[in-house]
Amino acid sequence: TSTCTFTVTVTSPLAATSTTPNRQLYFGFTLDQSSTITTAPTGGTGPYTIVYTMNRPMECNVASAAGDETWIGEVGKTATQSGNVCPATGAGTNPVSTSVSIPNGGSYSLTIKLMKDAIITATVTDVYGCVVSDTTKIWAEDVRCFAGNSGKAKVKICHLNSGNGCGEICVDESAVQAHLAHGDFLGTCTSNCIAPPVYVVAPTVQPTVTVVDEDSPFKVNIYPNPTTSRFQIEVESDSKELINIRVYNILGNVVGRINSVNRNSVISTGGDLKGGTYFAEITQGKNRKVVKLVKLN
Repeated sequence: TSTCTFTVTVTSPLAATSTTPNRQLYFGFTLDQSSTITTAPTGGTGPYTIVYTMNRPMECNVASAAGDETWIGEVGKTATQSGNVCPATGAGTNPVSTSVSIPNGGSYSLTIKLMKDAIITATVTDVYGCVVSDTTKIWAEDVRCFAGNSGKAKVKICHLNSGNGCGEICVDESAVQAHLAHGDFLGTCTSNCIAPPVYVVAPTVQPTVTVVDEDSPFKVNIYPNPTTSRFQIEVESDSKELINIRVYNILGNVVGRINSVNRNSVISTGGDLKGGTYFAEITQGKNRKVVKLVKLN
């Protein structure tokens, strides 16, 4: 008779979580053309390997020598990269970045500048060969426009006309913020002249109801907040003036308008918004409230 003793360690399932603060990029506007994706493995057994891939080739040499998308793995953690350098002419290839020996509790980041929509996949492999992946959708638009034959790139915005409608114009980058402040938005005009919703990751924990200045004669209640469908905005006021509502994304672009609503009304809005954080400005004469809205995916 012979005996032996051994220990079995059961670990939690391998998982990968990718996060990014910016899922809507405008190539050519330096303040909002890049995004960093960070992937953190949990469970399984470290050390881990993380591989980032994109579902399409890199856009290279588009319109000018500066028309190159960029793909940069985190400095100091990248073991190998391929397809991340644009050729002298023509299109690029599908980029790949790989980092190995990521310890328990560690992470790996990728910084990108894109001009077209893309899906970034992070594939995590643990030391025993268990594999899991997580994908991140990035929306991107090339908003460069060029001043004649000078080659100088300006920024394309959708400008709201003083009367009705809107039109696309090219402005210097230094003038973009001023245009955004009065309702214009970056990129191509939409059919309704309202900016498309910005694509950001919504917080997972928020209060279920937001009440603003409860003791004020001008009261604004939002419910449910956050929501996966529509927000109900309830306005209580002693004034007989009409109420106007504007909804902004985090870039300050107007993504919704509701005008001339009677007092003590309940207004439904936000059904077409993507997941993210927004702000509703409710005005009635001299009264004004700004309320944060959270739309869950």
